[in-house]
Amino acid sequence: IVASGLGTAGACAVAIATGIALQALQGLVIGYFGANPIIVSIAGLGLILGIGTHITGGGEVYPASAASLAPLQARVGPFNMLIVVFAVGSVVAELLLSRTRFGRQLIAVGSSTRAAAASGIRLPVVVTATYAVAGCFCALAGILAAARFRYASLETGIGYDYDAFGSVLIG
Repeated sequence: IVASGLGTAGACAVAIATGIALQALQGLVIGYFGANPIIVSIAGLGLILGIGTHITGGGEVYPASAASLAPLQARVGPFNMLIVVFAVGSVVAELLLSRTRFGRQLIAVGSSTRAAAASGIRLPVVVTATYAVAGCFCALAGILAAARFRYASLETGIGYDYDAFGSVLIG
């Protein structure tokens, strides 16, 4: 609704920028203040759902025209756009992890935060950047889900959030 006058590309850019900003904010709280990631994620979810409900009035958001979703519903050869974005995202993530300094630092932080800190890695910066990257991928997933269903709703994916939290806690 906020970006509806910007067209499909503009609305997608706003969605991605918002996803990055909101997740980076959570990463800042976790990285710089040492807050519990699960608690911050649950609080962030509640905040995002509250703001989203306020903006949309709790209803669905439909595109101005079905034709505006065509690029997001296109096929590249035998594959639909969901598969193409997943494949490209996987390659980008793999290259980011295996070929960049940030990727090596992220792996070190994930393996042992104490060892990473002892080796001079600035944990808050890596954590914040990691959350920002995750926000970008989450926004892409939301955009593609909205394109697939031809509307956006806060009800889409209800229930998966706590399954994800449970999986993290168990894992």
